[in-house]
Amino acid sequence: LEEVLGQRCGRVQFLFENPANPSNVWACLRSMDAFGVARVHVVVDPRAYGIEEEVPEEQSPAEERARGRLRSMKSSAGSAQWLLLEEHGSVAAALQKLRAANPKLRVLASDLSSGAVDINDMSFEAGEAGSGQQEALVRDDEDILVIMGNEDRGISEEARGLADFRFFLPMRGFAESFNLSVATAITLAYLQAKHGLRPGSLSQADEDRLRLRWYMQSLRQGTAIALFRRHGIELPGLEDAKHLPRQRIMGYRP
Repeated sequence: LEEVLGQRCGRVQFLFENPANPSNVWACLRSMDAFGVARVHVVVDPRAYGIEEEVPEEQSPAEERARGRLRSMKSSAGSAQWLLLEEHGSVAAALQKLRAANPKLRVLASDLSSGAVDINDMSFEAGEAGSGQQEALVRDDEDILVIMGNEDRGISEEARGLADFRFFLPMRGFAESFNLSVATAITLAYLQAKHGLRPGSLSQADEDRLRLRWYMQSLRQGTAIALFRRHGIELPGLEDAKHLPRQRIMGYRP
């Protein structure tokens, strides 16, 4: 456990904007874990799935399918028990929070529209030169947030406007794009090859959160609170609780 924890990367985080395919969500989160990325953010806006906030008494077949797809997508996040997941209502809300916590956060968005930079033109080390695209330089002292868009629509105009710059994965065949899970894995592999990922760069607070979660997962349900109290540890707001509460993220309790 400590060996894996020591290789977790805090420099790079990913944000998925309204993902549609449950299988792709599962594969993306599994790739995050495999490459050591600890923090993953998800924007889930029901309107992006064609769902109104309130459930009407009678739903059209299309909306019923959309709600089923959203429920299925949320349940797929259960594969991320080893990650720190956080859900946001919009890209703007997510970036406002993340940039306030880290002013040196560079936001890269995967995008196929005009003006995006070839991923090969991005560099992640001091003194490393790309092919002349200065705006695509991620400095050595900056952290990185990568935004991956919806499988069908890509990133939103909101994400496009808020990103520091946009990149694309070059393709040499007839297909117009990779699917989400493949694009995520390729981006992770590129970041690793270019030394963008930094094993051991997780903050102490996040390291402690993961360590506690992993230890708690090794215990039988209901024993965590008793264990804390046995060692004189009281958690605020849980004086009378019998179980540790777990926050729901995308319908999944991490």
